[in-house]
Amino acid sequence: MTSKSQDTSKAWSAAEWQYDMLHAERMLASVLGPTDTAERLKEIVDLCPTFYPALIELGVLRIETGQADGAQNVEEGLTLLLSDRKLRRKPEEAAEAAQASVANLHDLFRFDLSRPFLQKMVERAPRNAWFHMELAHAVAMLGDPARAWELSEHATELDPDNGNWWNDRGLYALMGGDAKRATQALERSRRLGGDSTALDANFDVLGWMERHEGKTYFDYLLRPVDYDGSSDGFEADTDEAIDDINSYRLIAMGVERLRGGTISTFPPLASNIRGFFRAIGRDVFGEPQPLLMEDIDGLRREIEMKLNGFVIRHRDADGKLIHGICDALLELYGFLVDRGLVERRARTAFCKRLDIVRPKVVARAATFRAAQKEGALSPEARQKLIREVFGNCHDVMMF
Repeated sequence: MTSKSQDTSKAWSAAEWQYDMLHAERMLASVLGPTDTAERLKEIVDLCPTFYPALIELGVLRIETGQADGAQNVEEGLTLLLSDRKLRRKPEEAAEAAQASVANLHDLFRFDLSRPFLQKMVERAPRNAWFHMELAHAVAMLGDPARAWELSEHATELDPDNGNWWNDRGLYALMGGDAKRATQALERSRRLGGDSTALDANFDVLGWMERHEGKTYFDYLLRPVDYDGSSDGFEADTDEAIDDINSYRLIAMGVERLRGGTISTFPPLASNIRGFFRAIGRDVFGEPQPLLMEDIDGLRREIEMKLNGFVIRHRDADGKLIHGICDALLELYGFLVDRGLVERRARTAFCKRLDIVRPKVVARAATFRAAQKEGALSPEARQKLIREVFGNCHDVMMF
């Protein structure tokens, strides 16, 4: 007979091997969509329920795709990570595993899940400046920038020459409306060689807030675009500027949901919006040509062509994904209407157009996927299929 610990060790080793194989396939550019990846991760977790790397990653993927049990998976995985005696003996490995998990959660705006975990990591590794700063960041995003300023001081005490820490502290001061503290922190970051791009962005926020007394950091994220040079709004004259504006709108939307207790619906919404605009933000030659999210009239005129092009470019684009994108766009424009960045009549017109276009695209996506599942198509056969299914109503270059 084998002991329970021996059985657990064997199960862990088998799960670890399967997990490494999954990541090797990804590195080799194997085409694995979210559904297939989730199924593989679930098989690994079933093989060894205590194998927290797969459990955490499964949870993150489920959060991103809007599945209710994702948060529970992450919380269980992080609890297992904290209780791992092996990692207790190897603090460097524990820090690496914890940092990867926190980074993924923050990308998804799930600061509510990272904060309790980070509080425990700060207690376990009190001299790790990164954990102190990420805890401060989570606290700031959850609505307490004053407390974030206090917590971040530990990081600068542990690593006083890190200019990026001071840039982050400047951000927390901006979020709290303290221009004096923000100026001091950002200037110190510049002297210490903090990241210039992030510094320039925060100095721009500072300058705008000083010119607009009473305005907040989040007012800055939602300031209008200056189309004719007559206001103090964003300039959308470069691809980089358009990308920044789009990012700011989603950050503001995420913060509102985070603090309003509805953050669970935001990660899949944001993922669909980012994925769609990233896909359509290219010219026919594939070169970046980002579209301003709030140009709702422009998108309305081309929405059928853009959705068709998205289907052609994405093998996993099915009806569920198309509906997810359309619903996400409607939520985005509802948010922008409420903030005065999109006219209500424009959203109404967009809704009407989407009601007509959506079922057509969903039907085409089903036909296109079914035809491709029958076997690998030659480039000529694929182009013929595209013409048969989509006609000329798409933005994909044909040769």
